[in-house]
Amino acid sequence: MYRLIKPVFFKFDPEKVHHFVVKRLKWFNDYFPLGKTIIRGSYDI
Repeated sequence: MYRLIKPVFFKFDPEKVHHFVVKRLKWFNDYFPLGKTIIRGSYDI
């Protein structure tokens, strides 16, 4: 999926893309009960 989204993200200002992604991760975490577990499982935190 990243290969599909990456070209689109690189056409925009990096700071705006960063804020967009962070907001979506927060939304995912708030609205899905397992969101935090899934996000933490994707990264070594």
